[in-house]
Formats: sequence, C-alpha cells, structure tokens
Amino acid sequence: MTSILLLTFPHFGKNLINSATHVLARPLDDIGLVQILPNDKTEDINKQLMAKINAHENSNGVLILCDIYGATHCNIACQIIEQGKIEMVSGLNLPMLIRTINYANEPVSRLSEIAAKGGTESIKIVNSKNQCDCPK
Repeated sequence: MTSILLLTFPHFGKNLINSATHVLARPLDDIGLVQILPNDKTEDINKQLMAKINAHENSNGVLILCDIYGATHCNIACQIIEQGKIEMVSGLNLPMLIRTINYANEPVSRLSEIAAKGGTESIKIVNSKNQCDCPK
C-alpha cells in the first residue's frame, strides 16, 4: 500500500478527507495531513512534512498530494522528492483524492500518474444540457 499524505493550506485538506470519507462511506484514518498555517516557518514546515513521511513511509512509497504548485509548502516538498519513493502531485481536488485512495495498492510511481489523471479527467466545461453525459 502506498501512503497518501495531503499537504495543504488550513482546513482544505481536512475538508477533503471528510468529503472523501462521506463519498466512500468508510473511515480514512490512514491518510496523512500536514496543514500549513500562515505564520509557519520554512524549517517548521519541513519538520512537519518529514515527521509525517517517516510515520507513513512503507515499501510502496509516499505520495504527497499538494494543493497549489509553487506555494511555499509545495516548494519545500519538491526538495525531498525521490523517484519511486516519495513523489508529489499538485492541484489537489476531491476526484484526485478519491481515485488515489481507490488505487493506493499501486506503487508510488504508478499512483502519481493515476492521481493526476483522476484530478484532470474530472474537470469538464458544461454549458449546455446536450453536453452533459450524466444519467438523466
């Protein structure tokens, strides 16, 4: 099982975990979360991140799902990426998280691809009823 770690601004990650718990109808106690507070210093963010990674690390690796690429916490995480062991996908959204949870048995390198695809494939522009392929 690949460990999943959310790295987000306050409340966002916790709310995503709560929403995914609702959708999947099961507890998600194994999802790690680091929430970055406005006054957190770089070294504190790094310590929090490393503590969570060390607590969740296993043979399939750790996948960090980050909210905003280029944000300070994302930049800090970029410094610890190690292909096949610790990887990251940014642009975190609920479909990405759910897809990642459903495929957590995959190795981290494969899971990062699945996560990105889950997040991007859920983005649709619907400006006409005819475009909607939702069940009626």
